[in-house]
Amino acid sequence: MNQNNNAIQQIILTVSVLLLVAIGIFYWVMIRPVVAEEKQKETELKQVETAVADYQKLLADLTPQQLTDEEKDTLLKGIPVRPNVEQVIVDLEKTEKNTGVLINSISFGNLPVGKGKVGQVTEAAEEEKELSTAEWNAVFPEPIFKLIEAKFKDVKVKVNYLDVQLSVNGKEAEINRFIEGLENLPRVVHVQSYSYSGGEKGADMSASISARVFYSDSFAPFVAAGNDYELGELASEPEPNREPELVVDPEPDTPDAGEVKEPDEEQAVKRYETEIVMDGSSIRVTTDTPPVEGEGQGFYFVQTGAYTNDYYLLNQVDYIKSRGLDPRVSDSSISLIFSSVSYDIPSAAKKAIKINEFGIDTYIMPLKINLTEEEKEWLLPVAQDTLEAVAKVTTKGIAANDLKLTEQQFNQVVTTMNNYEDAVIQSISNMADDNQRKVQLNNTIAILNQVESVLASHQKEPSVAKLWDVDGLLIDFTLNLNGNMLSNE
Repeated sequence: MNQNNNAIQQIILTVSVLLLVAIGIFYWVMIRPVVAEEKQKETELKQVETAVADYQKLLADLTPQQLTDEEKDTLLKGIPVRPNVEQVIVDLEKTEKNTGVLINSISFGNLPVGKGKVGQVTEAAEEEKELSTAEWNAVFPEPIFKLIEAKFKDVKVKVNYLDVQLSVNGKEAEINRFIEGLENLPRVVHVQSYSYSGGEKGADMSASISARVFYSDSFAPFVAAGNDYELGELASEPEPNREPELVVDPEPDTPDAGEVKEPDEEQAVKRYETEIVMDGSSIRVTTDTPPVEGEGQGFYFVQTGAYTNDYYLLNQVDYIKSRGLDPRVSDSSISLIFSSVSYDIPSAAKKAIKINEFGIDTYIMPLKINLTEEEKEWLLPVAQDTLEAVAKVTTKGIAANDLKLTEQQFNQVVTTMNNYEDAVIQSISNMADDNQRKVQLNNTIAILNQVESVLASHQKEPSVAKLWDVDGLLIDFTLNLNGNMLSNE
């Protein structure tokens, strides 16, 4: 009996041991990895939650407080988002006029510009430096420094600058006032060095001045919301991120003028290879410009940007297109954007003022038309008549919001364009088909046919957008007439 009990106990003990071993093996193989994985997941989750909290705090630190319109204006006038070389020239010429000195030459980097002209600025002429908050005071004037110190926290700002070399003549006191004027411009300008030469006391002398003008596209996101500045202005392009203009509310879903973004490839723009350059004959027009007077027929572009960098150029084109205009680009030593053209200065100024209301810097730029002596006899008169007939319609509609085009007015315009077509066909009939000038003049006829089609549509359903389209076609007409060919067909 005892032996049986011992055997049973032995079996129970063995089974218990085996059961414990099985449970241990099951825990080790099945349960323990699950528990370990759960603990690992909990650890990872805590790490993620900590990282999210850190990123949220960092994002809050990097997000600027809302800027008022006045604060945006202060920031962008001092440190625009684009170089805007053209505006630098304008500021220099204003300072020249106010101080009595004579600017002999202007150059950016080692590239001469010349009095009243904008030359090419290469990448080598542009430098960039990343600044921490502690370094801002070394670059920014006190009002801007206090503004960004109060509004932004620990923001790394990349500040770009252009080196400017000036040669001026004047009396010593005038030159000193000129240098002081540079340092007191709204745009941040640092005079690096200057030296005098020649001239006795009280007489005219020469001076060489080295300066830097600053801009930073790092500010673009900070001013994009609700910002109505024009890019070209802010490139002083800001601008910005725009940069004497009338501020208007942006259209829904249109890009903010201060926003620096990748150019929209779908926003194609016609580009022409030309030899058109800026000179002192350009007239700046703003919404405050009084009525502009002028006499005689001619060809007057409304120029809305000057760039040496396609990135900024195409951003400006996109912005102009978003306002309903149909611009063209003239590529020479500097790329110029033309947004309108007219037959005399007053009519060009009316449309320029309208464009300026969109926050776009505008200049009236006379075109010295490139025609042979023979063409000046037969082609120039009919071309001027045609431009005048069509531009009167677009000016009336765009500037005065008088969109009505009567049947009589439409027929008068068509008759003038037909007279042009007849004169051209008669003149080019003996030219070879591959003659480039024949191609250009045939292009002008085809363009006028498009003008007639758009005006016919406008007569039935009046639209300012159609008139801007006609102005774009008139720019094509003028550039082909001038002997220029599309470079991106």
